[in-house]
Amino acid sequence: MKKLLLILLSISLSACNNNYKEAEELYTQGVNEKSKTLLTSANRKLDVIKEHHSDYNKAHLLKTKIDSIQKRWDFNTKLRLKRKNDSIAEIRAIQVKILEDKELKKYPNLVGRWKLESSSYSSLSSIVRIYKENGVYYRSMKFKKDGSQSVMKLSKKSKIRFDVVGKSDYLLIAPSGDLTFWDKQGYFLTCKQINLEDIE
Repeated sequence: MKKLLLILLSISLSACNNNYKEAEELYTQGVNEKSKTLLTSANRKLDVIKEHHSDYNKAHLLKTKIDSIQKRWDFNTKLRLKRKNDSIAEIRAIQVKILEDKELKKYPNLVGRWKLESSSYSSLSSIVRIYKENGVYYRSMKFKKDGSQSVMKLSKKSKIRFDVVGKSDYLLIAPSGDLTFWDKQGYFLTCKQINLEDIE
């Protein structure tokens, strides 16, 4: 019986020794290949080594190293992602500025811009702008279907009302900032206020 216990103990110790060696190999390979999976496997091997084992202290040190490396990799990944996001935000800000400059050149004294999207009037889907040029107000509609543009002269009746010259149609800017179209029969449709980034 004692002989059997000794054999089992020596097998157990041998397995623990193998666990540390295998963990060390996985650690080295994981660091070289920058593989979190290999480091996790090394950690599992080290978890098997218990306090009474001669490799316990070495195993504990190696686990600390692995944790430190994984934390550093996580931090570097987050840092790279932050830099990428910051860079994307900067690029987008530059693009918006360029769009703004183009917009102001094309539509001086811009009152506002809106997106017209209506399932009932899909042919009218467009970007709508009201702007002032040489003392005259205009409503421009750039249609999505073909990129063509319709421009109409407006007469400003108040801060929020613009009448279409020569027609009974008029436009009202709602308190929400949306633009509503009206004709002789009453309310016609609403255009949603948009940011410059949404302009195509």
